[in-house]
Amino acid sequence: MHPTHIEHVNRNIVRVKNYYPVTQSEVEETYVEEFDYGRDLRNPCCKPVKRSYK
Repeated sequence: MHPTHIEHVNRNIVRVKNYYPVTQSEVEETYVEEFDYGRDLRNPCCKPVKRSYK
């Protein structure tokens, strides 16, 4: 009599793939400030006229 051993191996393979999307953006800002210094160059009166954003 010869002893016999039988082994059954069940292998499960799980493959996880992670994707990371890459986004890109660009922002360009321009600030324009306009001042009114008045007519008297010796005594200027500085007042903001308008401010615009682009």
